[in-house]
Amino acid sequence: MVSTLEAKQTSRAAFSLLRSHVGFQLGSSASVTDEELIELLVQSGLDNEFVNTTAKRRQLDQPTVTEIDPERPAPLAKALLYHLRTIELDAVDQQFDRVQQELFEQAAVARLFTTKVDVAIDIHDWLFYGDEDTDYVLTTKRSKGTNLAFRFATICVVVHGLRFCLDWRVLPANDWRSKRQVVRSLLETVRDQVTISQVFLDRGFYQAGVIDILNALDVTYLVRAPSHAGPDDRIEDDAVVDPTYEVRQRYSPYLTAPTTFVAVPADDDEDDVFRFVTNAEVSAETASAYALAFRRRWGIETSYRKLTEFLPKTSSPTFSVRLFYFSVASTLYNLWVLANLFIHPSAPFPERPPLPTAIFRKVIEIDVFDYG
Repeated sequence: MVSTLEAKQTSRAAFSLLRSHVGFQLGSSASVTDEELIELLVQSGLDNEFVNTTAKRRQLDQPTVTEIDPERPAPLAKALLYHLRTIELDAVDQQFDRVQQELFEQAAVARLFTTKVDVAIDIHDWLFYGDEDTDYVLTTKRSKGTNLAFRFATICVVVHGLRFCLDWRVLPANDWRSKRQVVRSLLETVRDQVTISQVFLDRGFYQAGVIDILNALDVTYLVRAPSHAGPDDRIEDDAVVDPTYEVRQRYSPYLTAPTTFVAVPADDDEDDVFRFVTNAEVSAETASAYALAFRRRWGIETSYRKLTEFLPKTSSPTFSVRLFYFSVASTLYNLWVLANLFIHPSAPFPERPPLPTAIFRKVIEIDVFDYG
C-alpha cells in the first residue's frame, strides 16, 4: 500500500529542490521568474512533452485566456529556451551538482548506501534528427529513422531492483579514449559518495583502454564480453575460466589489458553462453554465481528507460538545452526512486516498485501544480 503522505512529501521535495538550486540568472527587467521557468520544466518532464505544448496547456488553465495562437511559441516557453541556449555548460553542471548532493543526503536518510554497493555504468542514446555536424552529436546504431544521437553515460547504484543515478557525463566521441575518460571520471567522482563493491559494464566497454583504466582504479569489475571473445573452442556444458586472458586493441597504440575471461553456458541467453571479463577471483565453481549476479542486476528495468519518462521532448540542436533537460529528468527519476525506497524501506524489494511513475507524476501535478 502506498502512503499518499509519503508520495506528497517527495513530490514537494522535487519542486523545492530544483527551485532552491537551479536558476537562470534573470535580469531585473525579466518578465518571468525562475520559479515559473522551473515549473514549466518540471511539468514538461512529467508530461514527457515539448515545453511549448506544456506552456500552452498552462495558458489554457488560466481563466483569463480566451485564445491561443497555434503558430506562435508560447511566451513562457520562448523565454525558457532563450535562457537555456545562453547558459554555460559549466553552470548547468554546477547547479545540478548541488541538486545531486542534496539528493544523495536524502538517499543516505533512506539508508541506501550504508554498506558496499554495486554500481552499473551504461551509455544511453538520445536520438537526434538534425545535422550530423551538430556539437556533441555522434553516430550510433540506427533506430527509429536515425543513426544520430547525443550520448550520455550514467553511473547508477543497483540496489533493491532500482537504480539510483549517482552521476552522468556526455560522451564527446565514440572512441576508446572518450569511454576510458568517462569511466575514470564517473568512478573517481562517486568514490567520494559510496563504497563500491562491484561495477558492471555492458559490451560497449569491452575495450583494452577501458579494462586498463578499471585495473588501474583498483575496482572489482565485470564487463560483458562479445560473442567472439574467449577461446576458439566451442564452450560446452562447463564454465570456462581463463585468468591469463588479455583484451587487445588491434590498432595503434595496440594496448593490451590483462584480465580474467569467464564463459558460462546459459540456455536462456541470446548467445547460449554468457561471457564476461573480470578481475574478481572467479573459479569454475563460482562462475555461474557471478554471471547470475550480473544478469540479475543488468536485467532489471534499466534506469534510462524509466528516466526517459521524465525527459522533456525537444528538437533543439543546442547542447546546453539537452544537458539541462537530461539533468532535470535525472533529478525527477532519482526522486521517484527515493519515493519508492521511503515507501518500502525493507528488503527484499518487490519486483514492481510500489509507486509507479504514472502515479508519481500525477501526485506531483495535483500536489505541486494543483492540476486535475
